[in-house]
Amino acid sequence: MTKDLYQSLYEDKNINYGDDEAGRCPATRYLPLFEKWLIPPIIDLGCGRGQLVLKLREKGLEAYGVDQVELNNGMAVADITKPVPASIGGFQTVVCIDVFEHMCDEDLVYVLRNMSYSKHQVISVFNGHTKESGHPEELHINVKPNWDDWEKLIHSFLLIKEMVPIRSGNARRVYLCERPN
Repeated sequence: MTKDLYQSLYEDKNINYGDDEAGRCPATRYLPLFEKWLIPPIIDLGCGRGQLVLKLREKGLEAYGVDQVELNNGMAVADITKPVPASIGGFQTVVCIDVFEHMCDEDLVYVLRNMSYSKHQVISVFNGHTKESGHPEELHINVKPNWDDWEKLIHSFLLIKEMVPIRSGNARRVYLCERPN
């Protein structure tokens, strides 16, 4: 997926992609499921509009966000698939909500390696297709045949401590992980 495609999705007011007020921000919807796992400072990789970061700051938590799109919302703009362990290592918790399915496994290796420098990680994966939900094209380029494949990939870098199924039909899960010793 290209940066330009996501830039246009976030800017399209008819789609409200990732908008908390439109109910389209999974990170804020699922926050009660993983809030207990958060240790500040927190960084949200692939933060989109930054809705989760803003919600965490409202709760008094030190939180930051980074995404590839520029939305002039105070979040950092960078490619999260590049090795940046020094900067990630300063965060106690790395959150990555509904990002993995938008990336190929090769890029996920960098993201997971970077995430492994923090003490805690929160990952959600939507293992299904988006075309039927009105998007102009299929946005999920990485859909695995089963959850074991996702868990094997995640577990190759992180220790999965808890898994929380989200949707009926088991299409989305949240993983609470720790840095391996």
